[in-house]
Amino acid sequence: MTDEGAWRRERAVLNAGRGRFGEVADGLYPDVPRVAGTPLLCRDAWIPAAPIPLEEIRLEWEAHPVPPAIADPDDGLPDGYRTYAEAVAALAPPKVFEDRPSYRLVAAEPPVLRLGPARYFDAVNVGESVAHELAAGVAGLPLRDQIGDPCDLSRRPALPAVTTVTVTTSGRYVLHRRDAAKVAHAAWALPGDAGRGVPAARRRAA
Repeated sequence: MTDEGAWRRERAVLNAGRGRFGEVADGLYPDVPRVAGTPLLCRDAWIPAAPIPLEEIRLEWEAHPVPPAIADPDDGLPDGYRTYAEAVAALAPPKVFEDRPSYRLVAAEPPVLRLGPARYFDAVNVGESVAHELAAGVAGLPLRDQIGDPCDLSRRPALPAVTTVTVTTSGRYVLHRRDAAKVAHAAWALPGDAGRGVPAARRRAA
């Protein structure tokens, strides 16, 4: 088990180097397809041959989906903590850290997306654990190896995010920076800086 002080230091290293660790994680999946022109990991079937009209997109609800294979790993946690979110809340809490209701992407077969219920900490407990493992330099990355294919939605909780495209006539727009002291993940990211974010499978997985 890692002691609390060491865990805090590893967490600080992770937050200070999210972009760099994202590039390292990206290199761990050389055979996984990418969304054209980006480092975003995907499956070929997720990218339609042509844009799909919004009115053709269908959302399906699965009230009781099969739980993901990897849910609440305790890898690398200090003694006495059951989940990564529990350790963050006690040892390195950001300003906003609440286990709010969310949605889990259960299956993606465009134009159909199937969703189920989830909580925000579901993603934190797996994705941040995997990211921490990488930042801590754990030999062999056993948790990442246990998850396997980062695009297999049955292996880990995948919580969709909302991204807004800003179009201006001036070519100028305002970005917001994600302060590491206020958020649990994606610290220092500039959401409007297209193409320079971290891989989709890395956001919750490194």
